[in-house]
Amino acid sequence: MAKLIIILILLFNMPYLFSQMPPEIAPGPDDDKEWYKEVDVPWRNSRPIVEFSYGYNMPKQKKFQQDFAKIGAMEIKLGYSRVDRYKKKFLELDEDFLFGSYSTKDINDFSKNDTGDKVYTNYLRFGLASRDGYGYDLGSLALLPYNQTQFSFTRVKSERFASLSMEDHDILDRYEGSYRFGTATEGGMKLLISNSVGITASYEAAVINPRIVFFPWIGGAIVQNITVGIVSYFGKEIVNTGHWLGPIMYALLKNGAAYGVYLGMKDKQYWPFNSETPLTHETFKLSLSITF
Repeated sequence: MAKLIIILILLFNMPYLFSQMPPEIAPGPDDDKEWYKEVDVPWRNSRPIVEFSYGYNMPKQKKFQQDFAKIGAMEIKLGYSRVDRYKKKFLELDEDFLFGSYSTKDINDFSKNDTGDKVYTNYLRFGLASRDGYGYDLGSLALLPYNQTQFSFTRVKSERFASLSMEDHDILDRYEGSYRFGTATEGGMKLLISNSVGITASYEAAVINPRIVFFPWIGGAIVQNITVGIVSYFGKEIVNTGHWLGPIMYALLKNGAAYGVYLGMKDKQYWPFNSETPLTHETFKLSLSITF
């Protein structure tokens, strides 16, 4: 498990690691007693942030014969946020989080019109997330479209009814009993209404893997990150031109590529390689953040 977590962190930060490598090794304490000021610590110029989210969760699995009931979701993020001026014209958003979330029918009755033949699930989830984007300074406000990438571990539980097919029982059995690794992408719009308070509307698409088969998983992760990375690089080139549509185009292109990868993973968990069909869930969220 420890090796898996180390590999995940390296994959998650691959673009950052290559773009931020220093040109030379920083001197040690014996050479310069303030050597640490030359080291680029990602959160050095960032501010602590707490974000609370409430949402509407829609579980899915393409081979599942019955329907899943829609459920409520609550989430908290603890991390660091940085908003800098970019190219004198735009704003650049960079946020990193630890998060935990809980999804269940008990939070709110989103399924009050559902019939009794739908399967209720609940999810307890924790993980890491990274968010980036470019936006607009509107004077007393700031508007920041973004993309968010995350990996997580999720515990799945279900309420099954007697007539559920054996095939559906087998699918649910693949997930219950332990925490399962998964990834997610999220696109959203963040409105800063003051220096400390932000409101966010977002849409998350998440994949929960029933098992990890190492080489197909690592191969799929590399292809997926390269795909999104190439598209987001092109989007950043548009931002660098200074055109007023740059931040919107960056968010549309990166979120579009990430969602395209997600659509492939709905059929094959290690897309583009042949693999098992995973459990997924898509969530609309409204969030309130406080930056200190």
